[in-house]
Amino acid sequence: MAKETYFNKKVTDNFKASLIKGAEFTAEEEYPILSSAFISSELPKNIIPFDKSKEVKNRKDYYVCFYCADETFNRIYTYPVKYLRYLSTFAGVITPDWSIHEDLPIIKQKENMNKNLEIAYYYGSNGIRIIPNIRTGTDRIKEEYYKAIPKHSTIAIGTYGFIKTIEEQENFDAYIEDIVYYLAPRDVVVYGATPKRVFDKYIKYGIKFHQYDPYITTKLGGHHGER
Repeated sequence: MAKETYFNKKVTDNFKASLIKGAEFTAEEEYPILSSAFISSELPKNIIPFDKSKEVKNRKDYYVCFYCADETFNRIYTYPVKYLRYLSTFAGVITPDWSIHEDLPIIKQKENMNKNLEIAYYYGSNGIRIIPNIRTGTDRIKEEYYKAIPKHSTIAIGTYGFIKTIEEQENFDAYIEDIVYYLAPRDVVVYGATPKRVFDKYIKYGIKFHQYDPYITTKLGGHHGER
């Protein structure tokens, strides 16, 4: 990152530079690097999507995730201080998941990758326990993104709605392979199903997968994660 001109309090923070104040950055794209000190040492008891988070009363029993439509949580970027206070009432946060589709222009993929990391850094640097959600773009831009995530720690991924077909499972298999190669995580929180054909081969690497049913499934009394 260049000089801290954008952090000058006399200048209106139109760039949301305050989200990443004090951060270190990756070499090329300057993604904010998440500190390992931000990462929760405990696994969630329960997980609830941001758009349903007001439905629970015992907030300290829940981590908030953002596995929901982008338009339901765009406000956390517009009003970061307001939602920092709100999310601080929960046990922790699985960091945001603005959509990154490989058919989007590269600049748009990078934009959402950066937003995900900026908000993650902001929460972590302000005392919220976080678990980084991993969401990358196309193969040619993914490597530097991984450099912003601490290795050998706890991460999160969402499978809900992504692994219905054999083709989707094969694509997700390649995604898990990347995560293992670049991050070698200790624990992986999985929001959604964990089919054997995708996940079992990676258990031999000592990675622990922790499956959580989607909130809508548990609310209806079902179970989504049979393996």
